[in-house]
Amino acid sequence: MSAQPGIILTEKKMGFMLQTADECIEDLVAHVQRSPKPFHVADLGVAFGYTSKVLLKAGATVMASDLAESHLMALYSSLLSGDEVRKVLLKLYGWLKPGGRLCLTTVTIYIHRKAMDRYVERNEAGEEWPGYVQQKDLLWERRAHLPQHYMVYDTDVLEREVKRAGFLVEKMGYINRPDYPQDARNGGREGLAVLTIKPSNS
Repeated sequence: MSAQPGIILTEKKMGFMLQTADECIEDLVAHVQRSPKPFHVADLGVAFGYTSKVLLKAGATVMASDLAESHLMALYSSLLSGDEVRKVLLKLYGWLKPGGRLCLTTVTIYIHRKAMDRYVERNEAGEEWPGYVQQKDLLWERRAHLPQHYMVYDTDVLEREVKRAGFLVEKMGYINRPDYPQDARNGGREGLAVLTIKPSNS
């Protein structure tokens, strides 16, 4: 897979990094710029740090983290199982101060047809995490650039989990990814973002 304009392939088959700021990041940047106090951001799964740089430029103090040290030197929740996602969200909720915000962006069930078909089957069967995908199950030329397993989402599952952790949802929606290769695009629903807040009375 050759990189598309605006896309950088990450190392160790961890996917790719977009060099664009989606609506969720733009909303977070607006919060940073409006904040009368220092704004601290934990940017997790940064790859080569595009989003971290955007937030730093807006005036935030950023703690950047990634699975690959080489990505940070050049400065993903998708690799986690369902139970691990739940644990991470609870930890993030505990770390945030009341009124603190969490912005999550991820890939969706619409990223490729095989994942979507399996998602529908598992969802109809009542599976709690229907978006669990294994690379070997994908009949897709780009699977060689993906991790061995990862999670894809729709709005129902992502909203369920952030609310379960205690967050309030400020904004949620699908993201159009025009920089994605044509065979990975699906009507502007390739990405999914949610902007949440920890209740001030918690």
